[in-house]
Amino acid sequence: MTPISTTEKNDMMRRATVECLDHRDAQIYLGLDLSSATCIVAQLQLALRHPVNRGASASIIRKLITEIITDLEMQGLPTTAALLRLGDNPDYDEVRA
Repeated sequence: MTPISTTEKNDMMRRATVECLDHRDAQIYLGLDLSSATCIVAQLQLALRHPVNRGASASIIRKLITEIITDLEMQGLPTTAALLRLGDNPDYDEVRA
């Protein structure tokens, strides 16, 4: 990818914000297999552990994680859903030396 200037990046961010506002009802459907969904939830949960990851996007991601876990449960995968819920609880973190 060709590097872009700060001005170009700022303009891109402004245009992307306009797109988001103009198309706030647009839906993106991801066809994920169980393994991919599980990995994505786990990675998102890990990212949310960062101490400064507390903004609006973090709230959106927490909601997404809940929706994915609920969907898995509704599809008859209660054990996977329960396991993924443990990812939100630091008491179940594994510390490896």
